[in-house]
Amino acid sequence: MLGGLGLDRGTHHLRHVQPQASKRANDYYWYTCSLILSHQILMCLRATRKIQNIAGVLCLPEQVCVTATRLYTLAVEHKLPKGRKSMNVVTVCPYVACRQKETRNYMLIDFSDKVNVFKLEHTYLQLVQTLNLNLRRPLVNPSHYISRFAALLEFGEDTYRLATDAHRLVQRFDRDSPGRRPAGRCGAAL
Repeated sequence: MLGGLGLDRGTHHLRHVQPQASKRANDYYWYTCSLILSHQILMCLRATRKIQNIAGVLCLPEQVCVTATRLYTLAVEHKLPKGRKSMNVVTVCPYVACRQKETRNYMLIDFSDKVNVFKLEHTYLQLVQTLNLNLRRPLVNPSHYISRFAALLEFGEDTYRLATDAHRLVQRFDRDSPGRRPAGRCGAAL
């Protein structure tokens, strides 16, 4: 087709092409775009439901759910879920939201009931890098977990004293051996 002229099928003469053909192509383009957008919206709605389920199980505040949903929407815009299990990205978003909202009582393993924690860690690092998130504090501070682990071990009346001693030991471990896994340091101190 050249300059609005086209060749009729079965004939050998030119005819004037109506602008309908280009309108149909334009409609098809917008139809395709709307399908893609509606697919993204459906992905975000499903993710929101899953995030709310995770938040219900872990008793996360509503603000963390809202932030996690926004993070997932940004991840979809950056095509992070493409080629990955969506559950990995959905699970990492509340964890990142907890870290941003200073709710640091949770470890990544708390979010990994149905998902491999090492794959979650990989997805977490990719999400932070892709969205260029600035998590101000160090990635993990072991002192947040000591009181939690001490309470889970049920030391009774000695829980507070043991947690205080373990906290001092962890501070010493930080100076002696940086780079170790924080949960391991907490367990060793307790």
